[in-house]
This record gives sequence, C-alpha cells and structure tokens, in this order.
Amino acid sequence: MLYMTMMFMLKKKASIHFMGMICLVKCISYTNSLSTTSMTSIQEVPTWDDLRQFCFPENNDPRHVSSHPTTTRDTPWTIDCALTNNFSTNVEDIHNDIKNKNDLPILYRERNGWCIYSARLWLALEIKGIHYNTVLMEAKGDTYDGTSFSDISGDGRPEFLQDFCLPQFQFSADDVAKTRNEHLHSGASHKSSIELLKLLDTAYPDTPRLWPPSVQEEGNFPKPASCVTCDVTTIVDAFEKTMPIARESPRAAWLFENEEGFRLDALPRETFEGVLDTVEKLLTMHNNNSGCTGGPFFCGKSISAADVVWAPLLERYAAQLPCLHLDLYPRAGNNDNVQSKWPNLQRWYEAMDQNPSYTCRLKGDAQSWRKVLYVEPWWPSADVWHHRDTVGPKGELCASEEDCINAFGGDSACGCISKDQWADYAKERPWIAESPGKQASATVVQNYQAIIKDALRWIGDEGYQTCSPEDLDLALRGVIWVLFWDMNYCDEETALLQLPGVNTILAYLDHRLCIPRDMGAPAAFTIRKLAKRCVNR
Repeated sequence: MLYMTMMFMLKKKASIHFMGMICLVKCISYTNSLSTTSMTSIQEVPTWDDLRQFCFPENNDPRHVSSHPTTTRDTPWTIDCALTNNFSTNVEDIHNDIKNKNDLPILYRERNGWCIYSARLWLALEIKGIHYNTVLMEAKGDTYDGTSFSDISGDGRPEFLQDFCLPQFQFSADDVAKTRNEHLHSGASHKSSIELLKLLDTAYPDTPRLWPPSVQEEGNFPKPASCVTCDVTTIVDAFEKTMPIARESPRAAWLFENEEGFRLDALPRETFEGVLDTVEKLLTMHNNNSGCTGGPFFCGKSISAADVVWAPLLERYAAQLPCLHLDLYPRAGNNDNVQSKWPNLQRWYEAMDQNPSYTCRLKGDAQSWRKVLYVEPWWPSADVWHHRDTVGPKGELCASEEDCINAFGGDSACGCISKDQWADYAKERPWIAESPGKQASATVVQNYQAIIKDALRWIGDEGYQTCSPEDLDLALRGVIWVLFWDMNYCDEETALLQLPGVNTILAYLDHRLCIPRDMGAPAAFTIRKLAKRCVNR
C-alpha cells in the first residue's frame, strides 16, 4: 500500500525559498536542456539528489533515522509507527529524542485520516494554527467479519503505545501550567473529545476560539451570550443525540448496521435523511436568535467548535451516502440537475471549502472516501461470496467514481484551490511548500524508493504492460519535475510526458493515492489532474 509520508519526517521548510543564485541557475539549466532535447536519456532528467536539493534546499532530508538533524523548539516532527517499524527502528527512542529536543505538543492520531475523533482534534489544531508534533498509528479497528486489524497483520505500534485509544494529545510543559491538567489527554469518545477541544481554548488563548466569549461585537451590535456560547454548546451536544446506533468503525463510522449478520448493510435511507434534516435545522438555529446574523457556519460567520465536531462526519457523508443509496446527495455537488434538499447544509459545505486550514491538508477527496467502502480487510473482495449469516451481501456501490466526485462538489471541492488560499495556509507554516505542486513533489521525493517498489508490484497485479525499474524511476522523476514547476502545456512538459512509463506511473499514483493519508487534497489534485491530462493528450 502506498503511503507517501516518510517513515520519520522532520517537517523542515520544503520548497519555500529557492530563489538564491545557485538554485536559480540550476532551474534555468534544467529547463533549457529539456526544451532542446528529445528526452530519451536518463541523464537529461534531474537525478534524485538534484530533486531532493530542490525540494529540501536546506539539505535536511532525514530519510535515514540514524542521521536525522537536530531539531529546534519550533520544528514539528512526524513519526509513522507502522513505517518506522518496517525499518527495524526503535520508535520509542525517536519519540523520546523528540520530546527532549522539542517543546511542542504531540498529537497521537490514526494514520489514514479515517477516524472522525482524530479528525476533530486535527482540525481544531489546524484552525487554531498550533504547531505540533504528530505520531501516526493504525487504529484498532473493525473488519467486515469482526476480526481485529492487528490480528491480521499487526498494527505497527511499539509496546509503549499499545494501550492507546486514538486520538490522544500531549500538552507541552508550558501548556500544562495553563490547563492544570495532565500531560496526556484522550479524545477517543464524543465526551472526551469535547473536553479536549475546550482545553485547547484554555491552553492557547491567543488563537481563534472554538467557544467564543460570552459577548462578542459584530459591527455595532453586541451579540448576547445565548447567541454565541450557548449555541455552540447546544449544537455540539446535538451530535451525540442525533447520530443513530451503527456499527462501530474508525474507518466507516455511522454508515452500517450494528446487528450481527447484517454488518455490511447500510443504515436505512430514512435514517441518513433524518440526520441531514437535523443538521439543516441546527444550521438555521443561529438565525432564529434575536440579534444574530446567519451562517454560513453553524454559529455565524466564523468556524466554532460546532463546525469542528460536525465537519468530519458531514465531509464523509457527502461522498459516501450517494454510494450507499441511489440519488442521496447531502450536497448538490457539481451537477446542475441536482437540487440540494438541504440548502443551508449546501451553503455550509461551500463555506468550509474556502477555509485553508481545513481544505489544504485535512480534507479528503471523493475518490478516497469511495475507496474506503470497498477495500479489504474492511470490505470483502467482490469475487468472493459471503454468506448473509456472516457479513451480508456486498452488492455494488450506487455511485461511480465520477458520480462521487460530482456529488462531493467537483474539482473545486476535491483540491482545486486558489493560490491565495494556499498562500494563507503556508504563510504561518514554514515547512509547507509554496504551491500544491511543489508540496506533492516533496512528498513523493521523500519516499520514492518504496513508491517504485510498490508500483512494480501493482503493475503486475493490474495487468499493465511491464515496465522496467529503470523506466519507472525515470518516469517518476519526470513527473515530479513537471509537478514542481507547474508545467502546463509547455514544450518541457510535452517532452517529459513522452518518457517511457509516464502513463503507467501516473495511473499508479492516481489509483493508489489516499487522501488525507498521503498528502493534502490540493497537492493530490495536481497529480490527479496531470494523470487525466496525460491520458487525454
């Protein structure tokens, strides 16, 4: 399985400042050579060392754990327990090393981006602009037949993290002094996640508040407490009251029946419609309070804890409910023939899409949420009959991938964002590249050897024309170079896309990407867009 986050990644400044003379000369040299050659030789495409230098101009590429550079107090790290374990590296030693050299809080979350409770905490940290370290772990999740994932292949957790329910948040020493609470706090249930969101407001008072003050000014009109804080609490509490009894699943929450023998049966259509009807009413509640101005968010014109609590579920529902019930569209999407049955919810979706803290890294895309519904071991193989008394019939999904993308909002909701949106996100995060294409390039460069190895296996499994490792290596470097410089329909791009194996490696990347696991939706969109352009050229 492709996973594009490094096994152990120091998030240093990637692709931000490379307008210095040396890098600029390299850029001119490469683009000139591409426009004057037929691109038939491997020497004419940047080497991996060259690409690494462009993506990481400070030469901080810590793929080898033994030589990772020293951190500072302000440098966030990411450890993926599953990948680090594959390299026989002691995760606990790395973990302790980070804690000794770095005073940032630590987010322990599910590694794929599926878990709704992990997504809540992750979204809150992003909205507040808090810098934090991340430890990624497999969720101890269910499978379609009730087998634990760890029983199948192990979850990659080191022993000292075995008993963790996800997510967990470890406050820094300074934060603990403010919150008067223990270093480690769980957010693995609705109640505990809400308590943790409140603690974030206490620990970081200078960041955007999830629970606004009891009185706020909007223009010249003071907003009463009942219109702000109480509304947030009411809508947050409504989540647990609204959600139906369903099969517990970090991968596919609130989608399937809980009854044994029917665990692959989707909840009834009317159940989902009831949830969406309630959400529509909650989104109008703010309008009904005297002195309040409406939406587009749950509690007015700014994101609050109410949006943080509901967003992960509603995002998944937008892509997944059309797959489970014909023509059930939480948002009107990108189809002129579909009218939204829930107009306030439609407006909320569109407003959330404009928030860079949500869209640039945490939000998934339609293709990935659709895949969640049919991949082993959480969903049985299509060519195997499963008796109803064990898992129920699988059946076909009701929406194709294209239908799912349209239902999700089209390209604009699947990662196609403006330069200004990306710039707003990157300006306070110096480890983020200056464009989605450069971010995608850096992510692939970090793990290119594993990508090529997995691509060779995938090509054989999918029946593609066999490519040599050398051709795939060359093609992947060419693709990265196109993404890095955002070459749209220029001679250089044309030459690079004619390299042997380019179509195959782009098909692989498009198929194997899982968002937000591998990268943010805008970065992934640059790869998907290039793959589509390559097929259609």
